[in-house]
Amino acid sequence: MLKLDKEGKYLLACSYGPDSMALCYLLLSEGYDFEIAHVNYHLRKESNYESENLKLFCEMNNIKFHFYDVNKKIYKNIEEEAREIRYNFFSLIYHSSTFSALLVAHNSEDHV
Repeated sequence: MLKLDKEGKYLLACSYGPDSMALCYLLLSEGYDFEIAHVNYHLRKESNYESENLKLFCEMNNIKFHFYDVNKKIYKNIEEEAREIRYNFFSLIYHSSTFSALLVAHNSEDHV
């Protein structure tokens, strides 16, 4: 059970990985109002497949889907540059609406 304000509206940063999809399913099952933000960096061969499946999932579940397709090659520190791209995108969306919080799912093994 999540302990978020049911009156709030949330932006979920969703990679389509198990952590963010688990949080997505919790939000759905508990009836929260939320939208999804997703970034495709094209760094793995599965990237396009995951983006398309997440978009379809959002359509099927009536979830607004915000998508950023990175169309430039990342040359410097990939983790650092990807984080900068992603959080700039999330910030743009977050400040364009009345979201209560940005939700990011991590497990206990993540190093944030």
